[in-house]
Amino acid sequence: MKKKIRIPWYKIVCAILVMLAAVLVRLPAVRLPGVPETAKQAWTKDSGQLYLNDYDSYYHVRITDQYLDHGTLGDSIGPEGEPWDTISFYPEGRSAEYQPGIVWLTAGVYRILHGWLGTELYSIEFWLIVVMAAFSGLAAFAAACRISKTTAGGVAGGILVSCGTSFVQRSLPGRFDTDMFVILLEVLLILLLTEALRAKRTVLRLLLAAGFAMTVTVYTLCWSVYGLIFAALALAGGLLYFLLLLLPHRRPGQTGVKNYDRPAGTAIQTLAVCTGLSFVLVLLANGPAFFKNFIEVTASSGEMLSSGILPNLFASISELQVPGWSPSSLTEWFSAFVPGKRLTVVNGIGGGGAALLCLAGLATLIFRAVRAETGESRTLERKDAALYACVLFVWLAGCAYAVGRGVRFVEHLNTGTGILAGAMVGFLVPIREGESLSEKSKRILLSLVLTGAAAAAPLLGALSLSAQSRPSVSDAQAHAMHWIREEAEDPGAVAASWWDAGYYYEAESGHPALWDGGCQSGIRAVLLGKILTAKDPAKARNLLTMLCSSGDQAAEFLMTHLEAPKAFEAIETALPLEKDEACSLLESQYNLSPEEAETAEALIHAQGSEEIYLVLSSDMLQQLGWIEYYADWDFTGMTPAPIATMYNRNPHTGNTIESEAEEDISFFEQRKQELIWQLFFEETDLDVFQKTFEEDDTVRRVQIWKLC
Repeated sequence: MKKKIRIPWYKIVCAILVMLAAVLVRLPAVRLPGVPETAKQAWTKDSGQLYLNDYDSYYHVRITDQYLDHGTLGDSIGPEGEPWDTISFYPEGRSAEYQPGIVWLTAGVYRILHGWLGTELYSIEFWLIVVMAAFSGLAAFAAACRISKTTAGGVAGGILVSCGTSFVQRSLPGRFDTDMFVILLEVLLILLLTEALRAKRTVLRLLLAAGFAMTVTVYTLCWSVYGLIFAALALAGGLLYFLLLLLPHRRPGQTGVKNYDRPAGTAIQTLAVCTGLSFVLVLLANGPAFFKNFIEVTASSGEMLSSGILPNLFASISELQVPGWSPSSLTEWFSAFVPGKRLTVVNGIGGGGAALLCLAGLATLIFRAVRAETGESRTLERKDAALYACVLFVWLAGCAYAVGRGVRFVEHLNTGTGILAGAMVGFLVPIREGESLSEKSKRILLSLVLTGAAAAAPLLGALSLSAQSRPSVSDAQAHAMHWIREEAEDPGAVAASWWDAGYYYEAESGHPALWDGGCQSGIRAVLLGKILTAKDPAKARNLLTMLCSSGDQAAEFLMTHLEAPKAFEAIETALPLEKDEACSLLESQYNLSPEEAETAEALIHAQGSEEIYLVLSSDMLQQLGWIEYYADWDFTGMTPAPIATMYNRNPHTGNTIESEAEEDISFFEQRKQELIWQLFFEETDLDVFQKTFEEDDTVRRVQIWKLC
């Protein structure tokens, strides 16, 4: 008879507690503790739920709506028959080909829950990431239990992974983003690969290998090429284990040299099935272009300030800033979250205690893998320890390298560190057979103390971080977009603003946006920066009209014939001129042929018929330093990033303008001449801009200026 698998009741209870902890530490983000009632009301929709807490989430809201409405992620068909998004990156639009996992899951859950319970789509979008975080904790619980062979290790590992502040920061309620899949799928990759390599029966080994390949495929459908990168890390750890099996070793009292007991052939066959099947399934699911993209991403240098001569907007994203490895003080070193300070790697993985437990766990596995005791149980323990040590060591090394590309990758490092740290808790209190009830009670008590000590920092840090979370949108922005939806006379009216808010403006207004977070266009960064900081409103109007009519085409065309600085100079020089004068200038001063000059002039002076609305908000002014940085781009990529970005600070020194030395007050006077200052603060009556909407909800002040 086959042996039945029975899970002890206490393990089920502990698994539920881990999942519950993952949910509870995220709930303060919904309560908004310490926030005045007026601000709470401003951050709350008419339905009673908070707005989402990240602008990017609204892109997923929009494509989910489109998928439920007409079955595709786009609203049109592109030049090569691909789904196309005409709402984003106006006027060109962009491909709507996107990882559909988040849309498929949300749509499926909505169809089930709405049919049974009448649950609204927005509620699912708001809470789904919390549910996925709970399942991440369950998977980590299983992995740490498996490695340590103790429930205490599983509980500690589950909490350290699912409640690590780096993961909590990106998985709070109201964040409808692809991060919901990341940790769960990565833990499954590690768990399924190690179980496949440990399995004795061929059928079970093949099933686990197939599960690994399916997980890889799901990951690529949920988080693009990065899923393949982290799958490759897991496989590289498995390959290291295979190479270890090939090494000869000698037992005490044994003559001659013998390889590891488990045949290396079994391991390489398992790895071959995992790799080959993953390749086939990913190819079928994503097409051959996916692997080309994978190679391009892995081969890139990771430079975030620029992409060649043009700027890259990634430079201004806080989550892609390179984090420090450890805090500045000892007390902060053992904390998982330090209010008011940027998250370091040590904080992000649960504090110094978790880091030390992780290193100790890895050292313990390595020690168990190399020690030479005889006996069948010891041999199996050595092989398993070697397997876990290889897979998790490579995982940690690869993720530590990825952390150099931005703080957002700390959560991936936390996948491995959390499992190892949790396993170490189990190693410290191993299971022993034949113990008396008294000894067993002492061991259980010690397990509870160690688990509590390991989990305290991440739990407290996650609660503190969650309590400081705020929605990304307030009533003023919502009402502004409702105004455009209802009052704009032109059904094709365009909302123009700085890039990151574009996702929300598209989703809520139903109108296209000039720019959004999906387009890191260096051209648009420079030109919109010049528009918002222009001292001549007529120049700003002409540049904005060009962008909304021909998009990036003028700059792209000129950069094929001129160096980038000259190309942008030509646009600004020709813009105020009449057609004949502009063509003559482009020919004489920039050496373009008559045909080239005529083409460039047509793109520079393009005039669309759509209404254009410039949207300004107080949170956008927190990026004024970045706006000025891109407006003054020198096309070398060597300009250092601004020290500060607030409108009332000098981005070159970081000081408040009011505290600058007398000789620097001129900078304040210069800033007051910029268009964004004139419109937002001075509300200067400009002939080319007419204010059509303004609201201050105590959280944000939002204005809409119509281009005349």
